[in-house]
Amino acid sequence: MKTTLKYLSIALISSGLLTSCDEDGFDDETVDIGGYTYLEDTQISVLDRNADINFTVNTADGVSAQEVEIFMDGSSVGMGSIDGDTGTFNSSILGDFNFEDDAETGAYDFVIRTSYSNGNYSEDPFSISVEKVTELDEDNPSTTTLDSLSTRSIAYSNYALSEIDDFSLMLKKNSDGTAIDSGLDDLDFDDESFSIGDTDYEDLNIEVGDTLVYTLTSQSGSISDATTGSLIITPKDFSRSNTATLSNDNDMNQLDLLTAENSADGSADGEIRFLAPNGFEVINDSNLSFVKVDNDFYENADVLSTKALYEDGESATSFTNLQSGDTFVYKVNRDDEDTMYGVFTVANMTIVNGNAVSIEFNYSEGN
Repeated sequence: MKTTLKYLSIALISSGLLTSCDEDGFDDETVDIGGYTYLEDTQISVLDRNADINFTVNTADGVSAQEVEIFMDGSSVGMGSIDGDTGTFNSSILGDFNFEDDAETGAYDFVIRTSYSNGNYSEDPFSISVEKVTELDEDNPSTTTLDSLSTRSIAYSNYALSEIDDFSLMLKKNSDGTAIDSGLDDLDFDDESFSIGDTDYEDLNIEVGDTLVYTLTSQSGSISDATTGSLIITPKDFSRSNTATLSNDNDMNQLDLLTAENSADGSADGEIRFLAPNGFEVINDSNLSFVKVDNDFYENADVLSTKALYEDGESATSFTNLQSGDTFVYKVNRDDEDTMYGVFTVANMTIVNGNAVSIEFNYSEGN
């Protein structure tokens, strides 16, 4: 009768009753084997081509393990070494780490046959997975705005049985870019994260729409393993958008851009007001100024590009002779919020006898 280990329960194992049964089921007479083997390392890395894999041998009183042999697909592939109740076998017996469909990672199924001093043996089936050295945290950001890029941290975990000779980080702009050293000379294999702000990413001249590609590489002897992640640089969205109208009617010729509400001429509620015959001006006590830009800027504007155009231009506080499509960027400092940057375009004008009766604006702002 072929003896294979049957684990009855933790209580039975702790009492020293280690049994096996007929391979066709558990209804036949059980046999006291006297021991079983437990695999300690159920995961190795792709760099562990020549690493010791640990196991433990548990035996009943008066029984000792004599020999450990590893079987794959019914054939012996190697022997293990035993030292008391612990032992190892070398990962090289698993093969060349070639997996189905040329996958980088995979798993090996095998059986550890342990022979005991009482003449019995156990055959314990196990599976060991072969994984990448570096695993990126699933909560890492995949997108960021340009002004937040330096504050982003990338979390990761490393695992390998083999000694790692070198652990490095490379960066590049977009997938077809040229990789540069990150500048993190003190990056440690046991670290759990790195900050983009601590790297030389600015040397890549990243812009909105680009992707920052980062690669963590581990080296053991002549073998290396690389794991790559990326951060897409997205536009920074405006926090609010509105449509509003300025009128030549003195009861509603002022406009508050924050609330998109009109007010009467002379009230304290407006930020800009209608300027005859067809323009607008900043109300004296409003901390607001505009820069005229190309008409096609509005459709693709975001906060950062708007801020950049404002800072590069010459600001003014009044404009006349407006036409539909005229576009402006602006900056405003309000008492109850941070500095805001906005984009402002003339959507429509109602003209009577050559003069504007009302001017409709679309605008967005944020910080």
